[in-house]
Amino acid sequence: MITFEHDVNDVEIEIDRDYMRKWCKYKYEGSFTKFSKDMGIENSHLHKFITKGIGGGKLVWSKLYYYCRQKNISFTQFLRLEEKI
Repeated sequence: MITFEHDVNDVEIEIDRDYMRKWCKYKYEGSFTKFSKDMGIENSHLHKFITKGIGGGKLVWSKLYYYCRQKNISFTQFLRLEEKI
């Protein structure tokens, strides 16, 4: 469970694309094709999201969440929190 010291509106939460790139390199030898197949998402969709930040909507969030559950890894390690100032 994620808890916040401040109001939720004071924090931006997004998927850490750099971490996903590193995860892909470490777990899948840099193969977006293998990573996307395990996630259940189209290779081009995942590649555009990780490399350019395009298309990171509900599909990527939900597929990443279920991927983490399936692999028994922490979903939150793929997230980046930034406090708004």
